[in-house]
Amino acid sequence: MGRQSQREVNEALDALGAEQLRDLLRELLDAVAPRERDALVTTLLESAARPSTGKRRPASPGERAAVAAECFAEAACQVGQADPSSVDEHLEAGTVACHAGDYAIARRIFDALLPPVADGEIDLGQEELVEEVLTVDLQECASCYLTSAYHTTPPDERPDAVFRAFGIVESLAWLSDPVAAMEQVSPEPLPDLAAFLPRWTERLQREARGSWFGGALREAIARTEGTAGLARRARTSRQPEDLRAWGEALARQGDREAALEAYAEAAMLVEEWTRGEFLDRAAALAHALGRDDFLARIEKAWREAPSLLRLLRWLTMQEPDPAEIVRRAQAAQQVCPPGADHLLGLLAVLQQEPVTAATLLGRAPGLGWSRDGHPGHVLFATLTWLLGGSPPGSLRERVTECLRRRPTAWLLADEELDDEEDGRGEAGDARLPTPDILSALQAVGLPRTLSRSVQLSLLGELRRTAEARVAGVVEAKRRNHYGHAALLAGACSELAQHLGDDQAGATWIEALRQRIHRYPAMKQELAASLARTRS
Repeated sequence: MGRQSQREVNEALDALGAEQLRDLLRELLDAVAPRERDALVTTLLESAARPSTGKRRPASPGERAAVAAECFAEAACQVGQADPSSVDEHLEAGTVACHAGDYAIARRIFDALLPPVADGEIDLGQEELVEEVLTVDLQECASCYLTSAYHTTPPDERPDAVFRAFGIVESLAWLSDPVAAMEQVSPEPLPDLAAFLPRWTERLQREARGSWFGGALREAIARTEGTAGLARRARTSRQPEDLRAWGEALARQGDREAALEAYAEAAMLVEEWTRGEFLDRAAALAHALGRDDFLARIEKAWREAPSLLRLLRWLTMQEPDPAEIVRRAQAAQQVCPPGADHLLGLLAVLQQEPVTAATLLGRAPGLGWSRDGHPGHVLFATLTWLLGGSPPGSLRERVTECLRRRPTAWLLADEELDDEEDGRGEAGDARLPTPDILSALQAVGLPRTLSRSVQLSLLGELRRTAEARVAGVVEAKRRNHYGHAALLAGACSELAQHLGDDQAGATWIEALRQRIHRYPAMKQELAASLARTRS
């Protein structure tokens, strides 16, 4: 069996549960020849009679493997390159030696290979990351390297030795909790860990503030001083990562009240650009605890760190009646930041002022739809929905699809990551709701019947927006956005038919065709979009 095949077998075994393994073994016992079956049964009975001692150690590859790795690394450094599969073999030998408890051999192998690979002295043929060409688990290799350095170094020298190894593997694998990583791969408890941890913490603290090992320092402080140490560190550094770790540690302990207060304090310590996250976390815990001030905390998050998601949360929290939503919208309008036309326009619609929203949309530039504050995605979809809904299969359905998405799924405000990725609006298992735009519109009782003059006014601004979008993308040769521009134009044509404004709609489309007659790719996209309006 080849090396790669053995790895696949190991991965498959790891993926099977205990009951699946028992069933598989029973099937194999029935399938093999009697002699092989007797040998398997004997091994099975002996294993069952032995007391459980945890994971069985493999055999160490021994001195020969260490010498082979050292000779290979020396030759590779001389020529400046190596076959990745050969590097895989030697690194695998190092991990086997570590799991076997032969830490001296493991350290020699890793000392020979990891520093020159990390420093680029040995070219493995990759264009970017080492992990692209190696098949070994670099996370495990890095953990084993630190573990072997720990076990083979005298106690007084351990912090420096582990720190040196940690610095070497930093570019190869991310170990945010190196002590836990060492414990995971070490076949036995780390000796003298209680004495090591304070010296390890001191060693990390001697380095410059804001270095790449911040996670390691937080882990060390948490293990030596607990949440009190994390609080001291967070208040001193005022770094978001340290403040976040403090609150999360309290939440993991089940002390939600203390975690809430930690996040509230953190919001006052950080820079403005990250304040909203901690206000969201405090609000999420207040909501989970059923506190009376949770709605005020949600409003505070919106006021101090305005964004579309925070606005929607405040507007719709506790399922208010339409009058209350309008009242909140009026209050929100007073503190809406300058340039946030997407928020101002939505607030205008909620207050029954769609023409104001349409004016904001119509004056927006044709490019920059993904920039903060651009009203394009929010208002074009909202006004289209007000005028013609979103019938299944129509272009209007495609245009208004964003109204049913989580606001963080597209670049409309300052939140470009999903809540699951960046922690906004959650704290431990406490999470705030993430309403969409459509739910806010429907909660206030929209859509309502619009007068003919308002309908034509809104349609005119939608056309103006589509014209600007088409002109912007063709003049800047943004071909990857031609389809979007054509979709907007097609939706305007579809709305004209829906509103009985066919003649004016046909005249507008013909004029648009004339403007893009020198852009065949754009003409093709527009034709395809218009074909859908007729189908």
